Amino acid sequence: VALVPQEITLLSGTILENIGFSESNFDIDEVKKAASIAYISDFIESLPEKYNTKVGERGITLSGGQRQRVAIARAIVAAPKILILDDATSSVDPETELEILKRIKTELSGITVIIVTHRQSALKFADRVLRVQDEVIEDVVDLSEDLKGITNGFNFAKEVEENGT
Repeated sequence: VALVPQEITLLSGTILENIGFSESNFDIDEVKKAASIAYISDFIESLPEKYNTKVGERGITLSGGQRQRVAIARAIVAAPKILILDDATSSVDPETELEILKRIKTELSGITVIIVTHRQSALKFADRVLRVQDEVIEDVVDLSEDLKGITNGFNFAKEVEENGT
């Protein structure tokens, strides 16, 4: 199981060290593939020192969204059977979030991905939507069954967005 929380802690080392952190014998090609899936490889390649760029204390030289994408890449390198994204894309714009989720769905098709989010757009990649309130599952919508499930899912997400529950 790999968890990517909303608030990310990075090491004060390089981008490479931060992505490969979860594995002691990481392969640079695996790191680059994970960075591509996390939609941060183009940014990294644009840096003068690329993957050897220092991120500063707790990743201070990176934006919140960049830190989140580095953390997603780190989780992917660990090759988990279950990947939990706990509001892990909250600091990226909706288009970037959709690209990350699309890449995760296509490139990591053999794993279970649990997405905790407040954004309705993430429903596009979900098989099921669960509404949790006060630590209890209040509702489950199966989006894989039919169009009605998708409509219910979007209505459900709209309600969550409007009411904050």
